Amino acid sequence: MDPLVDAPMRTARHLMSQPVLDIETGREIGKTNGILIDPETRRIAALRMNPGLFQAEQFIRWQDLQSMGPDALTVPSEAVLQSRRDVEADSHYLDHLQGKAVFTDSGERLGEVTD
Repeated sequence: MDPLVDAPMRTARHLMSQPVLDIETGREIGKTNGILIDPETRRIAALRMNPGLFQAEQFIRWQDLQSMGPDALTVPSEAVLQSRRDVEADSHYLDHLQGKAVFTDSGERLGEVTD
């Protein structure tokens, strides 16, 4: 059973500022502050995380998340954290896509990217 597949659907807004817990040590290793979208699959590629003051941003690839609870996200260990260059190179930040028009393959406008 995949805990991410079986988790209730959440909005992007819900994923922001979520604590990230390291299951191996039991400590909070940061909070999410951004979402990277893979344009090819149109799915979340990674979550951006700022682990603390004066530390470089790090990323958690979507497949490295262990679970997504109502109050926190969990990862197996801090070892899954990646730098920006280590995640999908052509992925885009969700906040850069918000407000953009969405069209069908046949050119019909469906609306705009929101949450």
